[in-house]
Amino acid sequence: MSPTTIKLDSSVRDQINEIGQAKGMTAQSVVEMLLKEYLRAQRMEAVRVAMRNTSDEDWRSYREETALFATADADGLEFEDWSELLEGGGAQGA
Repeated sequence: MSPTTIKLDSSVRDQINEIGQAKGMTAQSVVEMLLKEYLRAQRMEAVRVAMRNTSDEDWRSYREETALFATADADGLEFEDWSELLEGGGAQGA
């Protein structure tokens, strides 16, 4: 991607640079981080709105369906502790 220039008020530019210096980031990285956070917040708000607008019937159906998943681990098998392998870097670390 080719670089481009955007016009910012000098106070905004200075704030971006201050954040970058404090975090050891370039101005571009700061803008990318802020944009990523903003877009994520927008997606989460869209989810909240969708959830608020979900009908009682759809919630009931969702709860019934997900209740089936809650019993998926009740297969009668003994618990296997894999934490040692996971902490040691997987099979290669063992």
